Amino acid sequence: MKVIALIADIIDSKDIPDRKDFQNKLAACLDEINKASQTIVSPYTITLGDEFQAVYDAGDEIIDHILHILVKFFPVQVRFSISYDALYTDINRERAFGMDGPVFHAAREGMNELKPTRYSIVRVSGCTGDRSEILNTGMRLTFSVMADWKEDTHRMFYDLYQGKKVKDILPDYNLSQRGVYKLISRNKLREFVEYFHSVKMELGKLKE
Repeated sequence: MKVIALIADIIDSKDIPDRKDFQNKLAACLDEINKASQTIVSPYTITLGDEFQAVYDAGDEIIDHILHILVKFFPVQVRFSISYDALYTDINRERAFGMDGPVFHAAREGMNELKPTRYSIVRVSGCTGDRSEILNTGMRLTFSVMADWKEDTHRMFYDLYQGKKVKDILPDYNLSQRGVYKLISRNKLREFVEYFHSVKMELGKLKE
């Protein structure tokens, strides 16, 4: 059986002020994602103080969940390693723990490759053909640019990604309508939205 394993690693977690409060908020956020998801088969579980993981049976929701986590906990940086491969053990439907197979080995190998990266980034393995390399090259570039964004830029990008209109999000920002459009244009936010919708479609092709 093939599944999708996601392993996430919080960068410099020891430097986060009030780590206990952060971990409580992270646990609550992951629990909300678990309850709302239609594709998670082994729920997001915090395995160490700075790592968490989950298993999906399809990739349709993965980038949505990743972007949600990154925006909610900005400026905390997180590495995400995604793998599509075989699982040899039964799925643990209570916690993403105690499972084994090439899918976890590949996700861990991907995480090791990401360790030198000091900003949020996503890596994918297991796509057919050259799709993994194309996705990873694009995401390395994209996330390296996003690493320089301020909080309002991240939030506005995520609002647009969710399909919200400028007139609806305007009250959430201390900017004029002209200022919002200027921020969108200067940071090419609509182009980033288009790119991540393409990523979502590619990840949606990962399913048994």
